[in-house]
Amino acid sequence: SLWPPPPRRDLSVTDGEKVVLGDTTVTIHATPGHTVGTVSPTFEVRDATGVHRVLLWGGTSFNFGRKLDRLDAYIDSTERIADLVAREKIDVLISNHSGYDGAIEKLERRRIAAPGAPNPFVMGTPAVLRALTVMGECAKAQRDRYLSSPG
Repeated sequence: SLWPPPPRRDLSVTDGEKVVLGDTTVTIHATPGHTVGTVSPTFEVRDATGVHRVLLWGGTSFNFGRKLDRLDAYIDSTERIADLVAREKIDVLISNHSGYDGAIEKLERRRIAAPGAPNPFVMGTPAVLRALTVMGECAKAQRDRYLSSPG
């Protein structure tokens, strides 16, 4: 089989629900599109430069073919979360797929960085908003491509 069996579900969450993990509160945001049940948590992290707000975007790609309802959900999710990013001044974006955001390379750069060096994960709110805009526009282009070609 290409995929291992899915993990056993031991918890269900709802949009806006807060989950406390030690001294960190994670807010769950429903962001359907990538999958029907995709969630994108937000939370705070701290480093030497201070406190940063993080979005772990749960759906960096769409690999489900000609499902226009899923593309529409993806578009809606990017727009809704962009509003949240602007409002909460989220300045770190992490992808659910580390190959899309360069997380492995960023971790290595962080590991060898001199004290006080810029954190490669901190990209700033404008860059997080641009990333969501690009993902939403790509979903719109894919949807429009399907709409304009016979299926």
